[in-house]
Amino acid sequence: MGALTSSQVIALGTTSFDSLTTTTLQGLGTSQIAALTTTQIGTLDSAEIALLSTDQIAALTTAAMAVLNTSQVLGLGTDDILILSSTQVKSLTTAAIAALDSAQIAALETDDIAAFSTTQLRAIETVDIDNLTTDQIQAMSTTQIAGLTTDQINVLTTVETSNLTTAQIRALTTNEIVAMNTDQVSTLTTDQIQALTTTQLAKMETVDIAVLTTDQLGALTSSQVVALGTTGFDSITTTTLQGLGTSQIAALTTSQIGTLTSEEIAIFSTDQISALTTAAINVLTTTQVAGLGTDDIQILSSTQLKNLTTTAIAALDSAQIASLETDDIAAFSSVGKASFTQDGAVKK
Repeated sequence: MGALTSSQVIALGTTSFDSLTTTTLQGLGTSQIAALTTTQIGTLDSAEIALLSTDQIAALTTAAMAVLNTSQVLGLGTDDILILSSTQVKSLTTAAIAALDSAQIAALETDDIAAFSTTQLRAIETVDIDNLTTDQIQAMSTTQIAGLTTDQINVLTTVETSNLTTAQIRALTTNEIVAMNTDQVSTLTTDQIQALTTTQLAKMETVDIAVLTTDQLGALTSSQVVALGTTGFDSITTTTLQGLGTSQIAALTTSQIGTLTSEEIAIFSTDQISALTTAAINVLTTTQVAGLGTDDIQILSSTQLKNLTTTAIAALDSAQIASLETDDIAAFSSVGKASFTQDGAVKK
């Protein structure tokens, strides 16, 4: 068989070629393999594919690769996958790619992954995609990342997601952001968190925002914190709120301030309290001001304090009133002073 020219092998036709024994097929040279017609390739079963040497597999043309069916690709060993060029691999149909098992997917080189179209990558089954290595994941272009299905995103391991580049993170669609699970979100690095766009953060589910760590929250820019919106901000745990920096506190919208409980106000440091804007002070409710400690009252400037509403002032207890400085009292309007309780009136 090895003595036949490529033309003679082709001349055997489909039926005659199909009658060749497995042993005979193993004797085909690389030039003969390369000359096979797509119909001749179609006669090979998975067992015959499996017996071909890596040199023979490497000799398959892109046209031959394009006609491999789901049964045939299962005959490819991991050594075969490794020997294939990126050009050959990207010639596989989506059906053939979907048929590849986890071991075969794991054997793909980074260049192979990079060569896939978004449609081909979407064909990788969810049970296989979570076996991709960090290098394979990082080999994907931003276009490929954006083209993954939400199911594929959801099953990525935390190792895979935490190793996405910042460019890949920014490339995630809002649907992909929504598809991320809490384990994935909670293990994102601070650099990855900072890479998220305000549009992405605005779409992040509250259950995911709720698992952000103190370090992750602290890594957000002021614009990113604002982008969380009212509902998103409200889902941040009391403990995590302690991670907010003063610039982030100063950037909070009045709606976001309105979601804070008295307990959350109480756990803020004096630095965080002093960062509240006059607009934020102005929307504090009677319940919220109860969370201000005497140290908080003392750290607030007269300008901040005079923006308390009369109802908020009326809600201050005697200890809070007693901690006011004379300049603070002087800064209050006459209506504000009139709002003091009898206990407060004893002070100064």
